[in-house]
Amino acid sequence: MDAFHIAKDDVDQMAAYWMMRKGRLLGWTGDLFTALVDPAFLYEDAIDEMMLAEYNMCFTEWLLYECKMLDGDTPLQLYLADPPTGASPEMLARLHEVEQTQFFSRFAILDKEPDHGIAKLCDIRTGIRYTVFDPHLCAIASWREGVIAMRIARVDRMWQTVGQVHLYDVARSEDASDDGPGEFHPEDREGRPYLGGAGFFVRLVFDLFSVDGRYRDTVRLREVDTVKQVEEIRRRLSCDDAPRKE
Repeated sequence: MDAFHIAKDDVDQMAAYWMMRKGRLLGWTGDLFTALVDPAFLYEDAIDEMMLAEYNMCFTEWLLYECKMLDGDTPLQLYLADPPTGASPEMLARLHEVEQTQFFSRFAILDKEPDHGIAKLCDIRTGIRYTVFDPHLCAIASWREGVIAMRIARVDRMWQTVGQVHLYDVARSEDASDDGPGEFHPEDREGRPYLGGAGFFVRLVFDLFSVDGRYRDTVRLREVDTVKQVEEIRRRLSCDDAPRKE
């Protein structure tokens, strides 16, 4: 079996490249994201540090994957168009696959194989099922039969998580409606029509973090230490013990 490549490592390297050049990305992009979301913590006397950290993580993911820069390309696309010296052809090929196939959605958790970092998921927006390599999701035992919101991409014939954001909802997938988190709600059509074109990810962040977010009052964040579990899963993944491809 060919060696299994974890695309998120390539994404992290691309993100580190832009962090060294953040002057080219930050500024108006942060202002735009803040204007779209209007986070509740801006109106609070004491900022919840965990909430701020999660919000910043959402901003970074939006910036890399979805924010169109002045020339119309995302930072991921700009990286691929003009890669730095030292970026291997193999890495760039994987990032091309990420760019072509990545998307963010909410998935019903059907089953997990913690020893292999494999999760069986169903996109509740389309009904399509996926087998996804995600050690982080698999390492958290309490994330069982609910819904997980995250970004995945198909690389080397294997669906993998390629984003930092994981938002778990204990609600059963059968209770999810067409008007759930991240959808374009009736109240948005009335008061915030711009959200219709902002994309599912931005609308979900709005629902959870905005001062006017529909689900802001029910959001609970907690720190989960999965580093050791994830490292152990990845250590076991050798050429002979790679996740099966579809």
